[in-house]
Amino acid sequence: FQLSYLAVLGIVYFQPRIYRLWYIRNPAGDYLWKLAAVSIAAQIGTLPVSLYYFHQFPLYFLLSGLIVVPAAGLILSAGILLFVLGSWAWGAALAGTVLYGLIYLVNAGIFALEQLPGSLLDGIWVGTGGVVLLYGILACWIAAHRLRQFRWVLAGLGLAVLLSGSYAWRKWELATQRALTVYHVYKATAVDVFSGNKLSTVRSSGLEPGQLEYAAQNHRWWRGAAAANVYPPDGEAAGQVFGNAGFWWAAGKRFLVLQQPAQLSGTTTAPEVDFVLLSHSPEVSIADLQNQVEARLVLADGSNPPWRAKRWAAEAKAAGIPFHYTGKQGAYTME
Repeated sequence: FQLSYLAVLGIVYFQPRIYRLWYIRNPAGDYLWKLAAVSIAAQIGTLPVSLYYFHQFPLYFLLSGLIVVPAAGLILSAGILLFVLGSWAWGAALAGTVLYGLIYLVNAGIFALEQLPGSLLDGIWVGTGGVVLLYGILACWIAAHRLRQFRWVLAGLGLAVLLSGSYAWRKWELATQRALTVYHVYKATAVDVFSGNKLSTVRSSGLEPGQLEYAAQNHRWWRGAAAANVYPPDGEAAGQVFGNAGFWWAAGKRFLVLQQPAQLSGTTTAPEVDFVLLSHSPEVSIADLQNQVEARLVLADGSNPPWRAKRWAAEAKAAGIPFHYTGKQGAYTME
């Protein structure tokens, strides 16, 4: 809804002005320039919101506009024809076939452009404040153009300075961050450890990269980090994180990834951890945990079946221990 109306507003206001910037005598060239002007106008209107939701910018939007803009009218006409002929089986079938073919060709063209090198600039993170400032800069530019008053230019520059300052502040925050996040991944365990701009991941073996990216990519972009080192839940590591037999020290926190009760055997005293992450459905109760480890919080992730997580939640509530199940409450982040 937002993208549709903002695109229309951008086209209505900017397209005529952009189109008048370049006069082309050749009819074919003039038509292509008119389509390009539509694409540019739509991008101006939707860019802040598009960055906010999708964190990417399509570098070939001019080429995709040459496909989508003329096809939109044909698709709309075929759709209306399908409704008109809906009571006539043969006519509706023909109109539906034409509509399907048009949409298929448009999608095929867009997907082909997507495969070109450098088709997307991704990893761009713009927050709510950034969207407001970007539209504020755009509004000031429009006001300066229409009213011919220099104060609107100064106002736009002021907003641009605020936007740059907020970006610099965010970069400083990311450079000094220390946090870890437990994601909800189906039948798998994944923990990201953020230390400044460096990222280490403790995750199950055999976890598909695409499956982890679906759960973690937006959060990683927000924190300005990309995966560097990957460790198994019970492995050993040194550097930003250190782990042994499921006990991990990372981002100033100590936690236990418990996959089987045997990990707690052999401890003479109950070790103290910030949280216990129950992974891959270990045969253990909350009462067992209380007797063998001192934990401020118990987590269960997507590697556990919902029925077992529900049982743990009831046991933790009875014992007065905070409990978090990612399948119900989403990913958990500890700063």
